[in-house]
Amino acid sequence: MEESIGNNRQNSAVYAREIPGNLDDKRVTWHTAFIDAIRLSLINYQDALDFDIEYQLTREPLRIDLIIIKKKQDVIIDKNIASIFKGKNIVEFKGPDHSLSVEDFHTVMAYAHLYCTPPGNADMGDLSVSFVCSHEPRDMKAYLRDFYHYRLTEKWPGITLIEGGVMPMQIVERNKLSAREEPWLVNLDRNLNAERVKAVLEDVQKIGTSVSFGAYLYMVVLANAEMVREVMKMNDLAVFEEVFKGFGIIEKYKDEGIAEGMAKGITEGEAKGIVKGIAKGIAKGITEGIAKGITEGEAKGKEKKALEIAQTMKADKEPIDKIARYTGLTEQQIAALP
Repeated sequence: MEESIGNNRQNSAVYAREIPGNLDDKRVTWHTAFIDAIRLSLINYQDALDFDIEYQLTREPLRIDLIIIKKKQDVIIDKNIASIFKGKNIVEFKGPDHSLSVEDFHTVMAYAHLYCTPPGNADMGDLSVSFVCSHEPRDMKAYLRDFYHYRLTEKWPGITLIEGGVMPMQIVERNKLSAREEPWLVNLDRNLNAERVKAVLEDVQKIGTSVSFGAYLYMVVLANAEMVREVMKMNDLAVFEEVFKGFGIIEKYKDEGIAEGMAKGITEGEAKGIVKGIAKGIAKGITEGIAKGITEGEAKGKEKKALEIAQTMKADKEPIDKIARYTGLTEQQIAALP
């Protein structure tokens, strides 16, 4: 159910409590960027929510894009996109390159029933389903009205409630959402103008490292390379140094030949590697250099972060095989943890 720009699907499973400030060595997709966007959108409630990403339903590769789990049942999520939320909330996402179809509706409904099948994890009465898309799913809406006789009501711009089913459901159209209320979801797109690109960079800088945003920023830069380059030209490059530090790529984009055209006004050291590397990647379409830099820059901190996550999961009495799956560590490494 996942698409990437010009490439194949990648498994982006991340342990729910992990809040990384950088990227792993897998290819970033619209889906991984969406996970960041929804977590950023719900940042005020991060202590009350868990995010179970690409939840595997069976031994075969059947996975739900995202399940948002309320850890604190009495917490009210004061967000329009969360108005239907129950204890467990299935989210299906379609990026800018794909549309939401009738077949997708049936697939997600099947997944919802599988998720609740004994010995499943949820009660159907404590489950909601959200379809998040980039284009209006006219055929699906018509089908739900004509075949199922569901009531579809656009309660807020871009948020259509589906009533009459066995569980609360909604369709969230990103391009129609309020940019003031949901900037993270609205700006997860191509063809952003200079004002919106600058707003993304400034908003990420304000967030700091309190929640993951690496995949989100990468995808926005990748999908809007020319405009990012223009924004960087129009502004003091130093403004973006902290943004790219937060992106976790301090050592990633150092490369020979980067200095040309970017030497003036850029300090030596890590900031030089970040800003010059980003500029070079943008100028070349963010191709092989940026991918190589991401992989190389992660090596030093990856194992340490994995061990920290594993230690937290072990303290929460998670099964060792699950910890190994989420962290990539061996069972021997996990067993040796205190």
